[in-house]
Amino acid sequence: MLAGHFGEQSNDYFLKPFRDFSVMHDLRLTAHESYFQIDTLLLSPRYLLNLEVKFITGTLVFDHLNQVIRVKDDGSEEAFRNPIFQVKRQQSHLIEWMTKNRIPPIPVRSLVVMSNPRTIIKAPPSNKDVLHYITHSPYLQEKIKVIDKMYTDEKLTIKEVTKLSNMLVRHHVPENPDLLKRYGIEDKDIIKGVYCTECFYLPCGAKKSCLALS
Repeated sequence: MLAGHFGEQSNDYFLKPFRDFSVMHDLRLTAHESYFQIDTLLLSPRYLLNLEVKFITGTLVFDHLNQVIRVKDDGSEEAFRNPIFQVKRQQSHLIEWMTKNRIPPIPVRSLVVMSNPRTIIKAPPSNKDVLHYITHSPYLQEKIKVIDKMYTDEKLTIKEVTKLSNMLVRHHVPENPDLLKRYGIEDKDIIKGVYCTECFYLPCGAKKSCLALS
């Protein structure tokens, strides 16, 4: 989680030249009675750009079966969730969400941004998705410039972009995870209350001999 947050912060540096975009972070919206999350969404009158930011160490190998294997620095391997499938799913959900909320049609593009400059990407030439969807942070500006040239017609007015931005904020659902369930902690194991400022006993007032009660 901290790695992901660091990746998003470092990625923001490369977005500074694009002042025509409205930039939104950590959107969490509903889709099909569940949720989907977008790391960074760039909004313009011509198109929207969904950025999934990854801070990954080691080497990512995309094979011809669309499997992703991460090779760590110590040589060990592990299966890794394909970030291209993830970003495609986010894009699909976002388009469905906009259709449901009657947003005028506008192109949506997506990129997976590797914010760790040491991440190595390997893929066979037949896997065109890697070329189209994945980039490292230092090359993000060039990727956006290429996309800019593809979409020159304005699909939304500035007023409509502002309306869309406000609507996204209103529909954002902050995540409130059940930390006890996530870490296997039972409620009876939690000592509730506040520390006493005199004897540091927890909870305050439970220790009869405490000077704070005298």
